[in-house]
Amino acid sequence: AARAGTITEYRRLADRPSEPRIVILLDGFAAFRQQYEMAEGGQWFDALANLAADGRPLGIHLILTADRPASVPPRFASRVQRRLVLRLADDNDYYTAGAESGALTPDSPPGRGLLGKGEFQVAVFGGATGSTAQSRALGQLAAAMRRQQVPDAPRVERLPEIVRLSELPATAEGRPAIGQADDTLSPVGFRPEGAFLISGPPSSGRTTAAATAIIALDRAAPGIVPVLFGGRRSPLATLGIWQQTAADPAEVAEAAKKISDAAAQGGEGGQRYAVVIEAINEYLSTPADAPLAAMIKTLVQLGHVVIAEAETSTLGGAWPLLAAVKAGRTGLALQPEQGDGALVYKTDFPRSRRADYPPGRGLLVEGGKTRLAQVAIPE
Repeated sequence: AARAGTITEYRRLADRPSEPRIVILLDGFAAFRQQYEMAEGGQWFDALANLAADGRPLGIHLILTADRPASVPPRFASRVQRRLVLRLADDNDYYTAGAESGALTPDSPPGRGLLGKGEFQVAVFGGATGSTAQSRALGQLAAAMRRQQVPDAPRVERLPEIVRLSELPATAEGRPAIGQADDTLSPVGFRPEGAFLISGPPSSGRTTAAATAIIALDRAAPGIVPVLFGGRRSPLATLGIWQQTAADPAEVAEAAKKISDAAAQGGEGGQRYAVVIEAINEYLSTPADAPLAAMIKTLVQLGHVVIAEAETSTLGGAWPLLAAVKAGRTGLALQPEQGDGALVYKTDFPRSRRADYPPGRGLLVEGGKTRLAQVAIPE
């Protein structure tokens, strides 16, 4: 908007002399590379490389450390403008780092390095090498900066492992709020119509996620008709919000037919159904199989909600009942592995490890896109 090419020009043209520069300190590039170079398609590693290349005129500066030059790949190293080469373990590494071999020896003091063609000695903050003295000096510096009204740097937040539904608004961007998104750390919702499939391995939080989804839907759209098809001893049965429940396959089949007919005829007073099907795979090859598939198709076509959950390994195959809930390619994949995307949602999942996901964390899937989120815990 200010038509500025650099942050210096922006400060002058926009009359914002205090617009801050951003300094990113990354200590230990090898560990960062190992964790993020291939994670989620390498998008965060590429983002950091782009900041190294294009951030300087925007006031974004990157300072990183590496134990050896080979830790930094060529496509990243080519974007680093300046290098401070300290004492290295292998003489061959000096050539890789663009420094003259032999300028530093094993007897060189700590902090002695090469900056360009000149020799360099890193200063010791506070004048003493002990961690206690340096910590005290840093504290004095921080106090002096605050007296000069220098603002504290904002905290770098991360997605929490526990999010409570009572702490979230009823809706997020017009949708029932189900948890917190990783990319914005703000409430995230799900589409309140059609089929919503919750998958995951054992102990991944599927039952809790189903409870959260139906309660979130009830908070955002009071007046829905919540229905549960699941075990009588299930924790879902104790929620106390159901207008109808069924567990036995014969009971489920009869209830599914009635709901399908009522929805097709407009329902009682135009009410919207929200049907939760627990362990949907257990109804395969039972009297409830075909009626449930027909009911799901009817409810999806008419804009009602069907929330189904099952263990990921049971969702393969081309059963009509499973196809009915997978057709929308919408749902929540808890503690997913990369292959789960193609198996269940016909969507490419980023490369990840199941161990990186605590219970209740997964990928919200909709329209071929994924978004990492932590599902809230209902009261």
